[in-house]
Amino acid sequence: MRFLVMISVLFASMMLSHTTRGAEKEDIEKVRLYLTSKYDGLEKRPAPEKWNRIHGPFLGETEAITQVKIPELEKFLPQTKFFVTRITTGQTCFLYAPIVVSVTPQNMDHDIRSSYSPMYTTPNGKFLELFTQLPTKSSKEKIQLVTGIGKLYAELMSQGEAKTAASINETAKIELRSNDKHWRTIKIQFNKKGISKSVLLERRFRIKNDETNKPKAVRTGKFIDYYQDEPNPYKSTVPEQSQRKSPKID
Repeated sequence: MRFLVMISVLFASMMLSHTTRGAEKEDIEKVRLYLTSKYDGLEKRPAPEKWNRIHGPFLGETEAITQVKIPELEKFLPQTKFFVTRITTGQTCFLYAPIVVSVTPQNMDHDIRSSYSPMYTTPNGKFLELFTQLPTKSSKEKIQLVTGIGKLYAELMSQGEAKTAASINETAKIELRSNDKHWRTIKIQFNKKGISKSVLLERRFRIKNDETNKPKAVRTGKFIDYYQDEPNPYKSTVPEQSQRKSPKID
């Protein structure tokens, strides 16, 4: 009798594993179809031409799509699955751009959204809306939510890490780091009931002015991110034409 029970449990486990793999494969195909229709920058030339034409970003035919599981997010979004892959940009300076795709069952269809790595461009606002209108009951849960978002974006970065999470009043923050350098700060704003209402990725690099009081970014041509609350260092200090005083003629 015990032997039959063990066989039944093993068979049920195998069937569950097979069903899970089948569902994951189906979701991956949905992600591939979504990305190939959204990013169709590869134009295949008919034979005998040897070269295809690239006029925009596209998903490579052999590009792997992998599901990532973030335990901190499963509590808040139990039905949502996340997948990561990379898009070929067609740009020589940034040939590949990592991207995350979310798949959420919705009625008889699926809600699919995507967001590039923050190292490549600004995160997609619609994707960040996934993490709004989520209830929390304590500071611990607020930290759990912001940590989950941080870990998800860290999957898209070179040696990405999410560190130093903190929750103060209606705000939760965490540092998003790449190669042990502070790259962005993820900030979630909550209302007084503990429901998340906005998610931001703030730029957190700061540079010092040189002896001419001119930002180094202007002299070297390097792209530098500034704090959002800093004055624009590129703003002209020359007064408007209407405000200039006419020169005094003797």
